[in-house]
Formats: sequence, structure tokens, C-alpha cells
Amino acid sequence: LQDALAEGAGSKLHFYAFDLLHLDGWDLRKAPLIKRKALLAELLAGQAANAAIQYSDHVEGDGQGLYDQASELGLEGVVSKRADAIYMSGRTKSWAKVKAQKTDDFVIAGYTVSDRAEGLAALGMAEFENGELHYRGKVGTGFDRDMATELLGRLERLTA
Repeated sequence: LQDALAEGAGSKLHFYAFDLLHLDGWDLRKAPLIKRKALLAELLAGQAANAAIQYSDHVEGDGQGLYDQASELGLEGVVSKRADAIYMSGRTKSWAKVKAQKTDDFVIAGYTVSDRAEGLAALGMAEFENGELHYRGKVGTGFDRDMATELLGRLERLTA
């Protein structure tokens, strides 16, 4: 989105809706995802192919094939969700985001602690190049709270 807006494509953007949490005053968060998606599809049925809001359909089954196709198209990745899961905010075990990006090996060169909650805020990353370690930047961890707290404990024991 940020890249598209920076290129001035704001008037050409489409919003792809993939979930529906409320409808006509009803809280749908306790309904299974497959039911929420069916209601969303019904709500958006009949939209023009170039409408600003589009329904994001789902694929059942061949997750590896979908991931491979996303990678070939240069997409960020795929999100897999349990069809029978109720909606829960934040990261849960009922869904997984798998990024389709090239990987490389980096060294954790440092870390920052979160001001808002226990655990990590970011990892400082470095890379070996021609036998020397070069700082490459910091990354948000993406870990859930428990994992971030555990990892922080491990890193603190290594701190000189």
C-alpha cells in the first residue's frame, strides 16, 4: 500500500475484504470464519469487477501450490486460517502468515526492549560480508508475547 501510494496510484487502489466482523448491528466474531466469509460474499455480490471494494475469496486445500504461485507472482506471501475458527484479535494459533520472500542468514547483533510490554521490541541484525560483520538494520520480531519474553530472557543471559 505504501509503495502504491508513493507512486501516486491512490485512485487505482482496490480494497480486498476477507472477513466480516459486524453486520447490521450483529457481532459476528463468535461465528466461524467460513460463515463470516459467506455473509461477506453475499454482501458484496453483484459488485462491478472494478469496484473499489472487492471480495477476497479463499482457497481450500493445496496450500503449497498457492504459496508457490504467490512466490512466482512476487506477492508478499499467504495467510492460512482455520475455516472453523472464531475471530480473535492479535496473533493466534488459528492462522499463520507465511512470507514468500528470499531469505538470507543474519546474526542477531543486538536488541531493544519494548516500552509497552515485557519482551522484545526489535532485533538488531548484522551480516558477514568478506569476513567482516556489517549492521543491516533492525526488524520487528513478529513473535507472540510469550515467545518474545522467552527470547528476551535468552538474549539477556548472553549480554556481556
